[in-house]
Amino acid sequence: MIKYSVILYILILTGCAAPTTKVVTQYVRTPVRFCPAPPTIQRPWLEAKNIQESDTDGDVAIKYHATIVALKHYAEELEDIIKFYKTISQQNQSRQETK
Repeated sequence: MIKYSVILYILILTGCAAPTTKVVTQYVRTPVRFCPAPPTIQRPWLEAKNIQESDTDGDVAIKYHATIVALKHYAEELEDIIKFYKTISQQNQSRQETK
């Protein structure tokens, strides 16, 4: 039994005395996806915020119509940005699939 414990002890010591490994840093070039920053779009001024109690029904309708037109234009600009980023995403996917 002592014989086996001595052999085990020697094996443990040789495992601890093994030479240390050297760490080498390697730089690998990887492709970076193209993604520009989104354009800044000003939020529209909403004419509905200017509605006062003294305004007539016609003035209120005109202000609401102007608000709807401004919001529609703003939504179209945001949709154009989303379409642009979708095309960039599809191009990046197709580039990655060809590699």
